[in-house]
Amino acid sequence: MDSVQGIFELLNQTMGPEDSQKWIQRYGTPIVQAILEGREPYRIAIEAIRNAIYPKEGPAFMRQLWTLVGLFSVSVVLTLLGIVLRLRQGRFWLFRRIDCRITMPNISIHNSFWAFVYHCLSIVELVITSKIVSGSSYPSWYISFQCALPLALFAGQVTEVWATFGSSYIRKFGSHHDDPLITTILYQSLPFMFALIALVPSFALLAMLERYLNAVYINADAISTSLGNFSSTWVPGQPVLVSNLEQSLQSLIPLVASMRSLSQWYKIANSYIGCVLGITSVLYILAAVVEITHLRHQSRNLRQRVGLPVVPFSPRKLEDDSQASPTDPPHISGPTADVALRDHLIAQASLVEWAAKNRLLVSTLISVMLLSNTFLSFRIAFTSVSLILNTGDVQAIALIAAWINSVVSFLVATLILFRSLEGSNALTNWLRRVAPYLPIPPTTTTTTRTTSVMRSYIQKPLMGVSIDVSTSVMVSNAKSDESQSENLMPATMPAEDRKATLGSASGSSMDEVEMV
Repeated sequence: MDSVQGIFELLNQTMGPEDSQKWIQRYGTPIVQAILEGREPYRIAIEAIRNAIYPKEGPAFMRQLWTLVGLFSVSVVLTLLGIVLRLRQGRFWLFRRIDCRITMPNISIHNSFWAFVYHCLSIVELVITSKIVSGSSYPSWYISFQCALPLALFAGQVTEVWATFGSSYIRKFGSHHDDPLITTILYQSLPFMFALIALVPSFALLAMLERYLNAVYINADAISTSLGNFSSTWVPGQPVLVSNLEQSLQSLIPLVASMRSLSQWYKIANSYIGCVLGITSVLYILAAVVEITHLRHQSRNLRQRVGLPVVPFSPRKLEDDSQASPTDPPHISGPTADVALRDHLIAQASLVEWAAKNRLLVSTLISVMLLSNTFLSFRIAFTSVSLILNTGDVQAIALIAAWINSVVSFLVATLILFRSLEGSNALTNWLRRVAPYLPIPPTTTTTTRTTSVMRSYIQKPLMGVSIDVSTSVMVSNAKSDESQSENLMPATMPAEDRKATLGSASGSSMDEVEMV
């Protein structure tokens, strides 16, 4: 009985009265019962230390983990397929310099790349989680790795925000080619500054998490080793001496200290990452609203240009309209030129409206994913990491996040893959027949490819119609000849009327807009 009282006193000194009482209620009862009955308590104590670190989950949890691994694997295949299609079509590029101030990233490629990275990392995280739950492994970098996963989502969407606001800036202020070097550096480095502010502190905090979790393991191993030595020399019926346990119990002091530090930094790191994701969510939603509004405005302008009624956007409906007679045909001399220009503008409108629909669907899904990960980051920040009570909340939240992200990522990967399909090939036509409700590219295009180059012109101030689908386009600073678009006009049409129809540009600088 004196031994039991001595153990209580040592626990109070090590963990404090309140925490020691909680620890005894959860783990100490079977140990004390073994001491009172003259049985070996050391193995029970070792198991208590192990249970404080390794969570216990049922078979259903494991089945869900492997189901999610399968879902993420399918998303990996879809993402790689989209990248391969772009390589085969010659549309694989990462960045293009527009002017002194703007360098435009290829949104679809960057989205696909970071989605691929996220899917692969998620598979690794799920496999490691399965090992932790089974009690076979718990690497010190696990918690940091889990917290860092949403940063891959951040990296993928920050490029889309960058491209969208960059495109909007060019539409509003035009291109700049004679800026001083310092101005160029400031503008070009602005997107990277935001990424550095978000990522550098995040990884520094995650490094602190790895350090303190490693300290927890070192101290837990020291206690387990000490208790294991006593267990190997224990003789049945031998009383438990407090002096034998004192060394092991004293090791609880650094263990509890490292666990408390881990909990504190865990809260700070997840709160910071939650703030990063929250800001990114707001910027992404604003960028999506700006771009979708612009695309719909472009579609209305094109419909009005060819004399079609302005209706809620539907690329499939627009293809039907292309066979109808215009209510207010363009003012062009000559029936051949009239038909050529009208078909050209209808094809452009169809592609723009499909891009708007695709962007709306993708933006909605990604916004849901960003907002849900923001909420989960703040939720996990206030999840207790405790030696006393290991409820497995960290793994449970990881499972919830994995379900949300796997389903949404699969849908986003499918929609981005649709951007790589050609509107008139056999596969697309088959999909259109089998599943007409899918948002696949329209058949009406300006060339044999849905994703072909569409040349139009933008300027400041903008006149006429300009096609700039920056959801899935880049604006390359190409010095193109205006005759490429004017060839659609009859020779008898005055030059000023041609420019009023297609849009003019100041000086000789023309901007080529390419579906990517």
